Amino acid sequence: LPISRVPGFRSVLAFLHAVSGDPEAAERHFAPLRAEGFAFPEDQVWMVATALSAHVAHLLADREAAAVLVARLEPYAGRIAVQTLTTCVGAVSYYVGLLRATLGEPEVSIVHLQDALERTARIETPFYRAQTMLDLAALTRARDPEGAATLLAEASELADRYGFAGLAGRAASAAP
Repeated sequence: LPISRVPGFRSVLAFLHAVSGDPEAAERHFAPLRAEGFAFPEDQVWMVATALSAHVAHLLADREAAAVLVARLEPYAGRIAVQTLTTCVGAVSYYVGLLRATLGEPEVSIVHLQDALERTARIETPFYRAQTMLDLAALTRARDPEGAATLLAEASELADRYGFAGLAGRAASAAP
C-alpha cells in the first residue's frame, strides 16, 4: 500500500499542502478522507490525523467536513493531540476553535482558542502558542483591535525568537 493511501498519512499530506498555499493539492488528499467520513483507525494516530484534518477543513473553508470533525474532536477539547511519543500538534481546543470558526460560530471559537492559548503556555510550545495567537487575533480584531494587536505582536516576537518563518510571515501580513 503506497504511503499516500494510508489515511493518517493522507491527512498529513493534505495539511502540508493546505498550509503551503496549495488548496488544489490539499483537496486531492482531503477529498477521499471526507468521502470516507474521516474513518481513521482508533489507534495512536487517530487524534493527530483528526486534528490535522480539522486544520485542513478550516483552511479550505469546508463546512461539511468541519461539522463532522467538530463532533469527533470536541469531546477531547481539554487534551493535547499527540501520537505516541513522536508527534505533538498542540491543544485539541485549537482545532475545535478553528472548526467552530469555519462553522460561523466566532464566540464559541474564541472560547476554544483562548483555552488553547492557555494550554500551549502551560506545556511550553511556542510554535502552537504563536499560531493560536494569530488565529485568535484574526477573530477578535473587529471587536478588540488593541487586544488583537497585542496578540499579533506577541506572536511575531515568538516567531522571530524561534525562527518560525511561516508564522512570522503570517504575523507581518496580518499587522494593520
